[in-house]
Amino acid sequence: WGAVPSGAELRRGSGCKSCGDSGYRGRMAVIELLTLTPNLTRLVASAAPASVLCEAARAGGSRSLWASGVARVLNGETTAEEIARVLEPDVLEDAERTGEFEDSSELSITEADADVYDAYSVDDDTNAQSRNVARHELASHNPMTDVTVGVIDVYVIDPHVTPWTALALRRAPDTRCPGAWEAVHGHIEHGEAPEHAATRELREETGLNVERLYNITVHAFYLHKIATVELAVVFCAFVDSSVPVTLGSEHQAYEWLPLAQAANRYIWPRATQALGEITKLLGGGDAGPAEDVLRVR
Repeated sequence: WGAVPSGAELRRGSGCKSCGDSGYRGRMAVIELLTLTPNLTRLVASAAPASVLCEAARAGGSRSLWASGVARVLNGETTAEEIARVLEPDVLEDAERTGEFEDSSELSITEADADVYDAYSVDDDTNAQSRNVARHELASHNPMTDVTVGVIDVYVIDPHVTPWTALALRRAPDTRCPGAWEAVHGHIEHGEAPEHAATRELREETGLNVERLYNITVHAFYLHKIATVELAVVFCAFVDSSVPVTLGSEHQAYEWLPLAQAANRYIWPRATQALGEITKLLGGGDAGPAEDVLRVR
């Protein structure tokens, strides 16, 4: 394997009547734990590719499922055959990420899937609904869950008034979540950085311009219809609430609310967390000693 040191003593249960002569008893977990460090958070926010995220995680001490399984083998807790049965070696995972397969038959996306994938990835002008349909079709061919940095949330704050107020937008009847109140939310277009998506969506949904833009955090949520864990990059935009709001087609009403009232009005519980982080990080009027890290523009 290359993962087991030369001369290592591996164990195998001899088996008995209680285990059906299998040599195994019970089950154990093999775990890959990713700790979201500041470096990884910045990489996620910048839409870094999976290969870069993986390298950064490994450099930070994150151990892969395969490495965790090998450790179980070396500790005598299970057998090499059992780990090989349930896990893919890291060398295969690395090849899949980088496309370094010698034989095209080993590709994880089948030829039938490729037609759907190409329809999704080639057309840069496809709208969000069409993209989701294509991703749903791909998910039906390949049920593995995807992870993507695909959307942004922008909490629009006026810091010029006391107390601060946040903009709440009510969704129109013919859109998703009709009647729900939320912050600015939108998709990151192909080739677009999250911060550029944030300013574009703010302008399209409200007509407002950003005075200052801050990178706050990253939220994750699961879209079961397209088998995707979507990561939303969360921003705070400082604006002037005296400027008239011009709503886009997705919304039918808006209100400027104190932050606590806005948190209660927003449909998503994660808004409470985001507004709390905004208050803690920017409550003094800027990000203080973290200004150079969090301020985007």
